[in-house]
Amino acid sequence: MFRERLQRHGLAEAPLAEVDRQLHEQGLLVRGGQSVIVDGSLIPSQTNRGTTNEHGAPMEPEATTQGRSDGTPPTHGWKLHAAVDEATGLIEAATVTTATASERAELPELLDQCQ
Repeated sequence: MFRERLQRHGLAEAPLAEVDRQLHEQGLLVRGGQSVIVDGSLIPSQTNRGTTNEHGAPMEPEATTQGRSDGTPPTHGWKLHAAVDEATGLIEAATVTTATASERAELPELLDQCQ
């Protein structure tokens, strides 16, 4: 991992101290001893994009379509965002959003749930 390589070469202290300084300046406290990995997984909708019910209303109107940069076909549906404890592999927090929501937007909520 990138952080481990920085530590191995003695280059991690200055950037981490700067991040800590900026967080402290904002009045935020960093807890030591716990590393959390945040990731999002796309969950396909049970209906296809554009599917409507007998009244012409969308079957899942909140679902959105998320394209991918790797050439994989887009997914119409939802995204599960999870914060996982790096040491134990246990899920500490989770949220579900539309497929187009970013992990960055969900990060504050996930970290709040981890406390």
